[in-house]
Amino acid sequence: AVTDLNEWNPEVENTLTAFLNEKFAEGEVAVFNAEGTLWKEDVGEGFLHWLIENRKLVGVDYQKDIYAGYEKMCKEDIAKCYAYAAQVMKGLKEQDVKEWSAYYFQNYCVDKIFPMQQKLIALLETQDIAVWIVSASPQWIVEAGAEVLGVQKDHVIGISLEVENGILTDQIIEPMTYRQGKVEAIQKHIQKQPIFVSGSSMTDYEMLVYSKRLRLVINPK
Repeated sequence: AVTDLNEWNPEVENTLTAFLNEKFAEGEVAVFNAEGTLWKEDVGEGFLHWLIENRKLVGVDYQKDIYAGYEKMCKEDIAKCYAYAAQVMKGLKEQDVKEWSAYYFQNYCVDKIFPMQQKLIALLETQDIAVWIVSASPQWIVEAGAEVLGVQKDHVIGISLEVENGILTDQIIEPMTYRQGKVEAIQKHIQKQPIFVSGSSMTDYEMLVYSKRLRLVINPK
């Protein structure tokens, strides 16, 4: 029986405990958003800031305030700015981006993880519920976080770019994991409606509603 959930408020603890003590059919799936759901702050934005600060990007004008331009874009069109956070990596070697993502997460983000969510992931997996992460952040930084959380990298769906000869292009692989695109990504890649979804904001709304059983909202915005 699952009882080790006493860090949650009593209502959430009771709901999660009852849920985790059910008998589940084989092959059920749980899906988590990343930013604000598995860890505090926006790790994807932090990584973008780090890439700019360390002059890792190519084909950008460092005479301009690139991050300020990104923030301005986010105020005008959130979907466009999420796409840009990945597309700005055009021209980089994918392997470099993977290595930098792992370095950044290990050195700057491990203490941002919500321990209660990490424990919940472990409990779901002991019930043979496959855990996935679906995020509007770039694929590589979410994969780095997934590794720390004990989630398989091939169970991460973030914003991805087409790769040619090991080099990132600016072509986003559809569906883009933003709002309804998160549901479409689940349908395309997981091909199973989840029994549990956890999110933190209105950009997770469509994915939360798509859960056929339980929805857990963290620090809702």
